[in-house]
Amino acid sequence: KRCLEGMKHYSSQQQNDVKLLLFAFLKKQREKLPTVRRIGAWAAALEYIVAKQYGLKLTQLEVASKYEVSPSAVAYHVKKMGQFNHFTKP
Repeated sequence: KRCLEGMKHYSSQQQNDVKLLLFAFLKKQREKLPTVRRIGAWAAALEYIVAKQYGLKLTQLEVASKYEVSPSAVAYHVKKMGQFNHFTKP
């Protein structure tokens, strides 16, 4: 929810892709769900991955600042979830 709140200026398709990415990640990890300590880091990574998928200019530093987390936390979660961004853009 926090991620979608921060992505109100994104299209509904892009917001839906965030949900699809998170669902794919959680479905694959269902046997070994990660502990969520800093929701902002997850939200930042989701936004970053979808922004990159659509060719939007956004750096990990910018999204880390927006969600008040470290760039290294964003990079860590991008790496963990990046393998699940197989949805196709329009």
